Amino acid sequence: MSAPESNADETKAGAEARPGRARFLRHFLPEILPIVLLITAAGWLIAEGLAREELRSLTARRMERLELALATVNARTLDAVDQLWAAQWLPTLAAAVAQPSATNLAPLAEGFSAVASTGPCTDQLRWIDRNGQERVVIQRRGSLMVSVPPEELQNKADRPYVRHGLRLLPGQLYVSTLDLNQEHGQLERPYRPTIRLALPLFDPDGQRQGLVVLNSSGRCLLRTWLQEIQNDTSHLMLVNREGIQLGLAEQQQDWTFLLPGARAEQKKISLARTAPAAWAAMRSTSKGSASLPDGDWTWKHVDTQQAIDTQQAIRDHVLRLSHSHAGGSHLAGSSQLGFDLLGVIHLPAAERAAIVGQHRRDVLLPTSLLLGLAVLNGIRLTRFRLRLLSVNRQIAARAEEARSNAEAKTAFLANMSHEIRTPLHVVLGLAHLLDQESLTAGQRKLVSQIQASGQLLRSLTNDILDFTKIDAGQLQLEDGTFTLDAVLDRLATILAVAAANKPIDLRISPPAHPLGRLRGDATRLEQVLVNLTTNAAKFTEQGHIALLTTVLELQPQQVQLRFEVRDSGIGIPKELQEAIFRPYVQEDDSIARLYGGSGLGLAISHRLVELMGGQLAVESTPGQGSCFQFTVSFERLPTALAAPARSPLLLHCRALGWQASAVADGPAALALLHRDDPQQPPPQLVLLDRAAGAEEIRQACGEPPPRILLIVRAGQSLALEASGLPAGVDGVLDQPITATAMAAAMAEDRPTAATETGAAPTAATKTAAAQKPLEGLHLLVVDDNRLNRHLAERIFSNEGASVSQAEGGQQALDWLAAHPGSADLVLMDLQMPGLGGCAATRQIRAQESLAHLPVVALSAGATTGQRQAAMEAGMDAFLTKPFDVAEAIALIRRLCGREGPLP
Repeated sequence: MSAPESNADETKAGAEARPGRARFLRHFLPEILPIVLLITAAGWLIAEGLAREELRSLTARRMERLELALATVNARTLDAVDQLWAAQWLPTLAAAVAQPSATNLAPLAEGFSAVASTGPCTDQLRWIDRNGQERVVIQRRGSLMVSVPPEELQNKADRPYVRHGLRLLPGQLYVSTLDLNQEHGQLERPYRPTIRLALPLFDPDGQRQGLVVLNSSGRCLLRTWLQEIQNDTSHLMLVNREGIQLGLAEQQQDWTFLLPGARAEQKKISLARTAPAAWAAMRSTSKGSASLPDGDWTWKHVDTQQAIDTQQAIRDHVLRLSHSHAGGSHLAGSSQLGFDLLGVIHLPAAERAAIVGQHRRDVLLPTSLLLGLAVLNGIRLTRFRLRLLSVNRQIAARAEEARSNAEAKTAFLANMSHEIRTPLHVVLGLAHLLDQESLTAGQRKLVSQIQASGQLLRSLTNDILDFTKIDAGQLQLEDGTFTLDAVLDRLATILAVAAANKPIDLRISPPAHPLGRLRGDATRLEQVLVNLTTNAAKFTEQGHIALLTTVLELQPQQVQLRFEVRDSGIGIPKELQEAIFRPYVQEDDSIARLYGGSGLGLAISHRLVELMGGQLAVESTPGQGSCFQFTVSFERLPTALAAPARSPLLLHCRALGWQASAVADGPAALALLHRDDPQQPPPQLVLLDRAAGAEEIRQACGEPPPRILLIVRAGQSLALEASGLPAGVDGVLDQPITATAMAAAMAEDRPTAATETGAAPTAATKTAAAQKPLEGLHLLVVDDNRLNRHLAERIFSNEGASVSQAEGGQQALDWLAAHPGSADLVLMDLQMPGLGGCAATRQIRAQESLAHLPVVALSAGATTGQRQAAMEAGMDAFLTKPFDVAEAIALIRRLCGREGPLP
């Protein structure tokens, strides 16, 4: 086909298509546009209707809450009328009116106290005679109703409520306006808004004998209001005649609008200032609503037939009480009431706009789509919704079941922790007391191993609680100062116990550079290292376990350390090396049966290292061993940098400030000793890894002879000492070796005749024994367990304190009352029968004389909730059983104002 013919065909086809498109548009647009407009309008109307319905429903719910709150406050006020009426009919009141002697006034005070105690809002209950003189006054102090001494009674003849009350006829009731309470002619501080109710008092001859007056706390009534509206003062308001929002006045403790001459309309809590347009509308009508730029307002006058403090309500109530008594008199008239109120509901403009806008966004597009697809997809959508509701119910039920299971697990773990800690506290406490006695070296080593094993058990118990805290995201790191040497010393003791009686070489290598004091969480660092090293001891039958500490970056104010725990144990397959960091996971079931363990240690360690800013990693080959390593940083106190050393033993010597040399074997040591070097003095301490040649080395050293110690594996020292030390050896030193162990071995003296025969201690010993850190302090130990009390008394008495005991919270309060000013500090158990530790502490804090007495929680409970409850009750600190004695002493000294260095 030629080009001209092709162009002609295309032109013809285009001319035929244009009329078809035009016809489509002429039919489509008139049909589709009304549908589009109809769907859009329907969606808009639905959105507006739903928004209006939600606003109406929201206002109705808030109105219901408002009316319920008003009814509750009204009931509280009528309770006050009940108390006043009951007080007027007390037989002791009639006796006191007839003969106002001290003999009659005392029983009346007791009767008034019993009546007033039934009302939570009652501040005072008084008999005022016809001259305005107070004769009996019962007033609230804290949670108690107490009688005011006669010398503090006042004449109230000039007060308006007395003047009005003394003009009442029999059976009439007076209710004052809300004003500020005055005592001795002055406004009481802090301000105490008060409503007073009064009934006239007449003798049998009809002679006026004064008034029975009840002071009802305005703050209590308003707190009742706030409680009923759930402190939602931005939406629900109780407004007086000046526009003051009384709920806000209670929340902000702003009662200055009740001061004489105060201009309430200028207060920030007044609607006359914050919402003048709404307040103007409210003043024009007693009930209504208004939609204003600042939101929607709905209000109603507190009707005198229905609501708080109304004349008719109180009148009817007192009439009912009156008719319940024979000869009750009829009420005639009533006083001006204390409240002229509006109940106000406010829907702020922003909330209104948010509700309308949300419905427009939610409804317009879905409605447009649903209208177009309703006929075709209605049945399918209904079925889908029913299935969705069923799935949601199942999900909600499973979520509730999971929540209940989690709560039950947490409660079980907390209870088991408490039950384990209680006997463990006794074991460790008795071991501490035993350690204070005169023991042989072998006995002291056994006590040390008991203490270390107990600390290990406490660590396992802590693991369980730590995992629950980590699981709930509640674990937080502490920030304190520590030395790495102290951490490694404690670790060495625990590792020695864990690897006892196994042919394992233990080595703990400190960093090559001395680090001084660091800042961080030493407890969590030690916990990770204990978990890793004891795991290594558990899975290693022979060979070696080494902890290597490497300084990666050293700055004057910060240090970055890498910790590596290497062992020659069973190893971990490659495919399980990630899984072992998950809770309750071990290599396989046979491993768990053979070696035991909960499977929590590595999971906790992994999360703790993450919290410290590091990452725990593992390299392992089955049958050859494992290496766990992590890197963390600590803040470092400024200190001089030193040159690095190589041998771990040389590092320990440097840390102690010693000069030391290292040789490969005995012949090398003899060669070094025979060298005539005036700069090389004879050694004072010799450490050998085998006993051969010990006697030759001793002879080569000359006089005085050195102390020669044999390095043995953990757990072998007792058996070796029992069977007899090799020739030339003075003692043994267990692996792993630390600087502290070397210093102790160097300082240990051989037994003398005096000590073997039980001679009296020297003067220096007596002086040291007299320097006790708790000397002069008096402690009160409160615990329902007799053994726990005895143990605490022995421990703290040995440290110089005098200790008293109480077996419960009430006994502690009685002891403190009987011995005012005697106790310097109270150690309070939490879970006790009767009055518990938290309740007892609250009563202690309520007494002005004991408000600043230090109270320390001493409990086997260690959950976050228990700690928080103790702090909220007013306790100053928390010690968990079993406690570290040194930490407890430091805490007691700090709370008692003795923060200087220990003697």
